[in-house]
Order: sequence, then C-alpha cells, then structure tokens
Amino acid sequence: MSRGVIADNTLRGLHEAYPVGGRVSVAYALAAEDPEAALRALARPCFHSDLAEHLTGFLKFKQAAGCRESYGLYILRAFDRFLVAHGERGPITSALLARWWGSRTDLGPEARRHRWILIRQFCLYLRRYIPETCVSDALLGRVPESRFRPRIVQPEEMRALLAAVPAVAPGSRSALRPHTYRTLLVLLYSTGLRLSEALGLQVGDVDLRERVITIRQTKFYKSRLVPFSDGLLSVLRDYHRERLRLLGAPARDAPFFPTRHGRHYSQSAVADVWRELVRRGGMCDGGARGPRVHDLRHSFATLRLATWYREGADVEAMLPRLATYLGHVKVASTYLYLTVLPETLLAASERFRRYGGSLLAAAGADHALA
Repeated sequence: MSRGVIADNTLRGLHEAYPVGGRVSVAYALAAEDPEAALRALARPCFHSDLAEHLTGFLKFKQAAGCRESYGLYILRAFDRFLVAHGERGPITSALLARWWGSRTDLGPEARRHRWILIRQFCLYLRRYIPETCVSDALLGRVPESRFRPRIVQPEEMRALLAAVPAVAPGSRSALRPHTYRTLLVLLYSTGLRLSEALGLQVGDVDLRERVITIRQTKFYKSRLVPFSDGLLSVLRDYHRERLRLLGAPARDAPFFPTRHGRHYSQSAVADVWRELVRRGGMCDGGARGPRVHDLRHSFATLRLATWYREGADVEAMLPRLATYLGHVKVASTYLYLTVLPETLLAASERFRRYGGSLLAAAGADHALA
C-alpha cells in the first residue's frame, strides 16, 4: 500500500482466474457457503445442453488456436441456453439455426453477424463428431453494410478539446485526474493506440529514455513496440513529474494512468469524459453524433497519410510500416482506418500531374494528329 492505495487488485486477479461471469459473480462466490465450490463453477463455461461437451471442446479448440479465454463465451452460453429452453437435443438442423437467427431481432447488425459466424464455426467443428450437423451458407449471415463514417479530428479541434479538459475532468476527485485525461488523449491522438491498449499500460511499459512504448498481448495476443515523437515525450515527462509529485514513485507494474484508487481507468469512464468534451467543443452540430474516442485512431492514420503525400513520401512503401505501428497483421486492415481528405486528394493529384502529366499531354497530341 502506498499513500492509501492498494497496489494489487485481488478481485481482478480472481476474475482473471475464474473468468465465467463478471466480478460481481466472483464476489458472490466468495460470500457463498462453500466459496471453493462456487469459484470452481466460475472456472469453466458451465454449459448445460446435450451439446455441452462439444461446446466446451470447441471453446478449447479456439483457445488453442490463439483466441482469448473469453472469446465467444457469451454467444456460446446464449446458444446453450437456447437449446435447453427449446428442448433441442440435436442434431443441429437448418430449422433450428433459423430459429436461433430469428430469436434476437433486437440486436444490431454487427452483433447478429458475430453470432452467426461463431455458431457456423461451431457447426463446422461439430460435424466432425455428428455428421448430420447442418452447416449454413456463410452468405446467410450477411448484414447490410454499415454507413458509418469516422469523424477525423483536425489538430486545431484537438487543441480546443484538450483546453477544455480541466473543466470537464476537474481535479476535485483526484489532483492528477485532469493531467491524466489530457495526457491520455494526446497519447491516443499522437500514436493511434487503441483505447484499451493505452488504459492497460503499466509504468514499466513506457520507456521515456528510449522513447518507446511496449504494448503487451493485446488484440489477437500480439505485442509490439511503439516509438513516439519528441513532442509526445515532453507531454509524457510532464505527466510523469506531476504523478511523482502527487503520488510518489510507482511500482513498474502499477497502472500508467491510475485512478484515485490505484486501478486502471475503464473505457466507459473515458468515453463519458470524451462525449462531454465533444459536446462542449460544438462538434455535434446538425444532430451529428460527433467523433468517438476510437476516431482518434482513425485520425492518426488519416493525418499520417496526408502528411506523407504532402512530404512526397513513397506512400505504398510506408503503408506496411503504418500497419505494423497500429498492430495490424495485414495492410488491408489499415485501409479501413484511412479517410481520404480533400487536401490528400489535391496532393495525390499534384503528384500524378508531375509524374504522368507529360505522358497524358503527349498521348493527347498523338491522338489529335491521328
């Protein structure tokens, strides 16, 4: 314990060891008449249908392939409950899958698609043991293409949002709080980190001497090194000095962005502050929703692309580097984060004019002579 803050979160550790359910489930288990038995129940998926053994086997199969322990668990448990509620004992038929598909019309398109994909994968797995299992056509799980477009936050807009942080996240709860939010947002905007990656950082992950951040075991169990600029180094150093002044020297495994209780900030807490900043900044005009926190990642990638075009860099050669920096396995994943800005179009057009304009002019002259 340091300055009234418990260094280790025992409840979080138990939740990681017994992942079924949330932390509330762990708390109830500890208060049960037989805590050990209650915790053991949380250590396994607890399927109850006639396909319970196969559901458990499929979950282990996905984990062996590199998926997280909780991957798809809530969907598989929902499917298990559906089988029990409807008295389905197997095999899985097309009619059963149709009923499953139509059982949650309240869900959004993406949630419905994820449910369909995972249960189709389970059916492929199950068919090895029960050949009569129906595997639906992958196209049946299609959903309408999303019309969502990310909102690219320009540098002047970001400066205005940062200026409003002390008013939206005052230091009344914790003197470090406004410094934390300002530094966190600058970090997201300057590096394109996922919010979960930034909030999960520990003190030892941020090397101010070498100017590099270590991102450990995030999406798809990947780790990577993220170097950063001199400008961000200055911001991180200022934050580190303020933290030392207010909280003293932290342990290497302490959260880099600690709450007043010494824990990691939640994504929902950051999202609440961000929405208020956006509202105060007048970025929701015309009934628009305004940018999300995740749009800072889109903004980083898009503005980096614009800078490369402006500087005359070889964009095709640089895109794989950007993909690696963002933690993507394929460049195709990075393309989803790139929005072509008007200034980028102008720079690309000017580049094309310089390299191909003379050829087009010559071709036009030859055509006129013909």
